[in-house]
Amino acid sequence: MTMTKTSDVEEVRRETMPRLRLEVAVHADLHVEGVTDEVVEVFVLNSALDPHNNYEAFRVEDVCKLMNQFYPNDFMEQEKLHMKIQLEHFQLDAHQSTELQKTSTVVKLCQELAKTNKSSVYPLLDRIIRLVLTLSMSTATTE
Repeated sequence: MTMTKTSDVEEVRRETMPRLRLEVAVHADLHVEGVTDEVVEVFVLNSALDPHNNYEAFRVEDVCKLMNQFYPNDFMEQEKLHMKIQLEHFQLDAHQSTELQKTSTVVKLCQELAKTNKSSVYPLLDRIIRLVLTLSMSTATTE
């Protein structure tokens, strides 16, 4: 696990936000002005759950931020405190589990958690993934 200074993270976000905003706008067939910073932030934080390349993009702090900013009413205060610990345990498990290493999308990760019964070991992770997938699907169906 690599420790990164907050200033480094902010610099990466400043550099990638304009490009990501454009990619989101093109993908959603919107004008760049129509993509709010909040929408971009959701996409950036959702990418923290991405399992491809052996969970290279998986970021515990960003998953916690996603939970606190966009799903605060879906978790009790005690669960919010436990989320970070659960994610850190999952991160270790994901690097050791051949089943989890095979997942390449968030959907497949959700399916693998259910199939291996790890959704009961990591119920908070399972919940945030299901919330993200539900939001993505509801957004897609309303457009």
